[in-house]
Amino acid sequence: MSIPMDYHIHTPYCGHAYGEIIEYVEHAIAAGLKEIGFSDHLGRYYLTPSQLKKNWEWGMREELVPKYFGDVSDLQKLFDGHIRIRIGLEVDFIEGAQNTASKILDSLPFDFAICSIHCLPSLGWKHLARYTEISPATVYKEYFKAAEAAVVSDRFQSLAHLDFLWRYVDCTTNELKSIALKGIEQTVKAASKSQTALEINSNGFHHALIDPVGTELFGFFLDQISIHKPSVTIGSDAHEPKNVAWLFEDLAAILKTKGITSILGFEQKQSVVFEI
Repeated sequence: MSIPMDYHIHTPYCGHAYGEIIEYVEHAIAAGLKEIGFSDHLGRYYLTPSQLKKNWEWGMREELVPKYFGDVSDLQKLFDGHIRIRIGLEVDFIEGAQNTASKILDSLPFDFAICSIHCLPSLGWKHLARYTEISPATVYKEYFKAAEAAVVSDRFQSLAHLDFLWRYVDCTTNELKSIALKGIEQTVKAASKSQTALEINSNGFHHALIDPVGTELFGFFLDQISIHKPSVTIGSDAHEPKNVAWLFEDLAAILKTKGITSILGFEQKQSVVFEI
């Protein structure tokens, strides 16, 4: 396996991933990985109880975080000498809520935290795929505004799946494509000047293989990484064991053609460089 690690793996704690945690580890070993990072979804820590009743909760409740940490810690010991296991969280980036997120992230010795953008508070608390009554151009502009704010916040080790937007909100017009290309470039440039890495997500790569617009935007994303050289991580976003390291060999071949050969792992929030 030329990509040595997968830094975006979920567990059943998030409520929408399947299989036992140990099965994810076993699949990673079978795939030839040297290191994995569990980064399960933290719940919507920024919503009040009444808001949660009205909106989908897509992550683990805060009171379950210590048990999640403990379960993965046990696997670290069990598989010591076979594969390195790092413990992280995937946290929704909500501008203005960083201190609340920090209290949770600092409560245990996590190796890393990735942030992602699933909703845009300025447009409401729905998943961004459900902003059906809002113009897609507005969604695109607000998404990339949040993405740039996330990478310059320097609170997280990486920003997950920038391609999440065009997977869920169709980029069907030249106007939207223009907004997307500009947003990708600005986000990559911002990341290159910050301490926050950008995740290259194999789900996004899969989307690029089956969708012409995805092909163009994901390719442009990789080109911008090649030009501006931000730090990068690699993740499958696996929600079931068989998807750990999904499409990594094919993705590695593409990355090498772009000159992207160095990726980051993390130990106690300190970056470690690996070569593809």
